[in-house]
Amino acid sequence: MESYSPDKLLTTNNVQGPAVEIAEHTDAEQEDEWVAREVAQIAGTGSAEPAASIAVLYRTHHHRDRLVEVLRRQGVPFTIRNLAINDLPVVRDLVAALRVIGDSTDSVSLVRVLARPQWRLQPELLIHYCREAASQRKSLLEIIEQTAPPEDWRGREALLDFLRRFVTMAGKDRLATWFPLLSAELGLPHSSKERPAFETFSEFVTRWDKEKSSSGLLHEFLEYFQYFEEAGGVIALGEGNETDFENRKTNSAQPELWEATPKEDRSGKVQLMTLHGSKGLEFEHVFLFHMVRGAFPVRNRQPLIFLPDELLKGPLPKGDSHIDEERRLFYVGVTRAKRRLTLCTISNEKQRPSVFVDQLQDISPPHLVRTHPIHSPGTPPVEPVDGKAPAAADAAA
Repeated sequence: MESYSPDKLLTTNNVQGPAVEIAEHTDAEQEDEWVAREVAQIAGTGSAEPAASIAVLYRTHHHRDRLVEVLRRQGVPFTIRNLAINDLPVVRDLVAALRVIGDSTDSVSLVRVLARPQWRLQPELLIHYCREAASQRKSLLEIIEQTAPPEDWRGREALLDFLRRFVTMAGKDRLATWFPLLSAELGLPHSSKERPAFETFSEFVTRWDKEKSSSGLLHEFLEYFQYFEEAGGVIALGEGNETDFENRKTNSAQPELWEATPKEDRSGKVQLMTLHGSKGLEFEHVFLFHMVRGAFPVRNRQPLIFLPDELLKGPLPKGDSHIDEERRLFYVGVTRAKRRLTLCTISNEKQRPSVFVDQLQDISPPHLVRTHPIHSPGTPPVEPVDGKAPAAADAAA
């Protein structure tokens, strides 16, 4: 595919297709419900593989979370390509523990560690300690160590012993050697549904130890991981461990969220992925999801490593390089659609459509149409019929 050029006229030999739709919603809940219902309806039209020809693209993974719940509730089978595990609870729990062990002043990470049931710390006492730390301008750990423990907090000594032991190990032993012990003492993973993410992160730590580190010590890993996330790096399950979510009948209270599926088993499943992950792929119908200011383009963050202009070779780049890069990613998204393209956005007192949506105002009908889907918050969710989306069940009948 040719690279994006703002002054280049794009042409096609295809016949005139449907207009690009901008679906403007009043809030995120309406956006989630509407997209899920649209997908369910399209997936039930009776074509050869209707669901697999639909893709929902988003800028970052957390924009997808609410939509996942609605799709599952409506019985729409889908698969998440290259699911990033960085923000999943089991990984966040492990990273928080590593950061506290590496830096006793990291009170934010310590709060997440203290919230684990094994320390038996009541929320009211945790809030009290946090307020004391703020008022005395000390770290949360200092407050816990220096304050006489209440009789009903029986997990305090176990917590302090846990931190002392792992701080000692972290100072002399390679992280990869004691990481399994840390995980075991934290009781992670909690369940089989967390195991794929846990194993993927464990492999990440092992590969870092073998390929990226000389000492293998925790402080070096934390520095590496900070740069890794700052650069936008994600730890993904990859093509061989994609995650399928289906609303199936099960004896458990919650359906299993994780299922390792072979690469070729995507028939009949809507594709969910980031814009980065969509490069090189095409779909009949593409939804660009959550085109909202502050969400896409994402806010520009100051990098950890700043290169002075004096060290740059050649002429300095003109304009806003961050916005230019985000616009190129937007171009990637819109060109994934073979037949139909829908841009989903939100407009209310606090949220406005993405600047990229606003810049389409100069495109007149019949190429572009704006819609304002009507949604009633009291409308009950559509229930699946025999494990299928409602539209799919009607088509089958």
